[in-house]
Amino acid sequence: MLVFEPQIPLGLWWAMAMMALVAWAWYAIARDSGLGLFRRALVLGLMALVLIAPLVLLLNPTWIEPIVPPAGKPLITVLVDATQSMQVDDVDTQTRWNAALEMAAEIKAAASQEFDVNIIRFGKIMQAIDSQTSALPPDGSNTNLTGVLRQTLSVNRPQGHAIALLSDGAHNVGSTISVTAAADNARALDVPIYTTPLGGSVGASNVSISVRNPQLMTFPDRPVNVRIQLSHRSFGGRAVTIGLLESGEQIAAKRLRLSPDGPSETEFTIRPTAAGMYRYVVAVKPIDGEATTADNQASLQLQVIDEPIRVLLLEGKPYWDTKFLARNLAADPAIELTSLVLVRKGRLMRRTDPAAMTLDQDSNENKDPQPIPGGAWETLPTGASDWDNAEKLSDFRVVVLGRSTEVFLNDEAIERLRSWISLDGGALVCSRGAPANQMEQRLGQLLPVRWQAQAEFRTRAQLTSLGQSASLLPQDLGAGSDPISALPSLALGAKPKVAIGLPQVLVQSATGQDGQAVPIVSHQPYGSGQAVVVEGAGMWRWAFLPPEKASAQRVYASLWQGLMQWLISQQDLLPGQQIAIRSDRLAYVTGDSVTVSVLVRESFSDELPDCMVDGPGLALPRRATPVPVGSQEGIHRANFGALPPGHYQASLLGRDPTQPGVVTEFDVRDPWFERLEVDSRPGLLRQIAQRSGGRVVDSSDADLIAKDYREHLNMSRPEKSRRIPLWDRRWVLLTVLGAWIVCWMTRRSSGLV
Repeated sequence: MLVFEPQIPLGLWWAMAMMALVAWAWYAIARDSGLGLFRRALVLGLMALVLIAPLVLLLNPTWIEPIVPPAGKPLITVLVDATQSMQVDDVDTQTRWNAALEMAAEIKAAASQEFDVNIIRFGKIMQAIDSQTSALPPDGSNTNLTGVLRQTLSVNRPQGHAIALLSDGAHNVGSTISVTAAADNARALDVPIYTTPLGGSVGASNVSISVRNPQLMTFPDRPVNVRIQLSHRSFGGRAVTIGLLESGEQIAAKRLRLSPDGPSETEFTIRPTAAGMYRYVVAVKPIDGEATTADNQASLQLQVIDEPIRVLLLEGKPYWDTKFLARNLAADPAIELTSLVLVRKGRLMRRTDPAAMTLDQDSNENKDPQPIPGGAWETLPTGASDWDNAEKLSDFRVVVLGRSTEVFLNDEAIERLRSWISLDGGALVCSRGAPANQMEQRLGQLLPVRWQAQAEFRTRAQLTSLGQSASLLPQDLGAGSDPISALPSLALGAKPKVAIGLPQVLVQSATGQDGQAVPIVSHQPYGSGQAVVVEGAGMWRWAFLPPEKASAQRVYASLWQGLMQWLISQQDLLPGQQIAIRSDRLAYVTGDSVTVSVLVRESFSDELPDCMVDGPGLALPRRATPVPVGSQEGIHRANFGALPPGHYQASLLGRDPTQPGVVTEFDVRDPWFERLEVDSRPGLLRQIAQRSGGRVVDSSDADLIAKDYREHLNMSRPEKSRRIPLWDRRWVLLTVLGAWIVCWMTRRSSGLV
């Protein structure tokens, strides 16, 4: 079809046309009368063409031809939720799954004449629904709406594409932000999503048990506390029985009444007598009416080592705090303490207090181990101590910097300390307050806190929730849940603040008038090691209490001993280990890839062994080769893939399984999340529909999807055509140019030019 779209006003065009006609008529009458009839007619015709061509182009003649749309019908993909929460029977006396299947069939019947309709179920996998798959029950262990929508949007359908999502909306993989982002992507691709919420609020009742500190380390004959947390729904006030099992046999049990206001906590105390790896299970007895019992037990892994913790204590000059700290550390049978004290410039005093890892023959089994008497002091010149030798320093697991230790610090010492922490996995404990000079400020870059200048103030300390989970203090100390809060106050000369990164606060001050607390004991990983800051002068008074507080006399020693034990348990490689295997998680869910990490020291020179996993779910053990993890030195990872439910043991091939760190254990469980999160989430489904350009459709209006999508296509995909302007054609330009040239040549050959 040819249309004219003038580029100038028609009045102006008519004026130009009349002027051109008058000029041409005047030329025809008044000029070139001596030419022959044929030549005269040719010249006038060519001149008329030269005048008419620009006038015609000013009218912008345009050829419009329709564009044929792609062959085929638009597509409607019906996504039917086939996860376990769809088994709930709360949709018109039938399950959500059956209601979704009925609606999917109605959508296909109403839309199949105009659209291609694909019905797909998403559970463990995404697959088309046919006569066989429709009979399968919902089998999905979690609802991943983000993944389902992204995979469906990857289908390229030029004719048009829409999605009908039939689900309860119980998304439980990742955040809802990723779901709405997928809906925004659908809008950008012009793929509206029609959602149908199925089901309502069920409020499943359940009890879940977890271990606050599932991986612990201790020493023979030393008690360790296992903190247990019980969460519940709709069982507030009910009394439950909690058991502690070893090798399938119950070794302890407790009765606990569930709090109606939130989670409840309790503790078990374990006291192993020999070194090795121990596995325990804590289990709560099932309650009638629970949605699932899959989360009624949790695993605990306890590593018992008989290698002492070698601690190096540096002191610039005697202080009460350091004196009492050294005395209490030396009294710990699991700690081998080396003390270095600067007595004058160029002269050090050194003393080693060996550990006593075995019981005294005359002591009762229930008594604490008796330490071996400390060694004598010896005098050393500066530069000849363990601190000044990198090889000797690597033998220590913990370095404690007391006050006035700036005399030990220089560029070389700080770099040696940094390497020891990050590469050897050592733990640095600073108990000296804010940095006093520029060199100490360089050391402060390794620490988890920064200091602000402030007048000296006093405050009392209290355990944080992390400190309680770390079992820094034994349960039998009494004085309530936090015996530290009743101890004398501490003096702080500067205000510490948690640094940016991954710091953790174990002990903090009481909340001040500004509603904030300052860290007293804070911790942060650094490379493969750790850095700890202990704030507050006057902590020695905790070890020298008046008679009326004699019951709290053990708190000071227990806190430092518990801190040392916790630091060692956080280290990847325990004292004396060159290689170790560690499960990345204690509990996996069916379908997860099970991975273990193999950790080696720099001094490990043997060939790295393969890893093997065995358990009741495997007919034969499975083997995997560890591979390096990125740029992290000394860390390798082995992937065993997905394993069936059961308890498994992974080990290093060719290594003595009785040695510590050679064996690790973990569980693979059937997923229980879908059985608990069964409440429908219509709000989330409404967001998906609105942000994608679709709408929420009731289950009784299945034919509305085809009708609305038809209107959407009419608005978003009108009939398209191709416009071809005449002046854009090459032959038009060549014709006009040729007419001008022929006219000029004809007039020249006639002697008119």
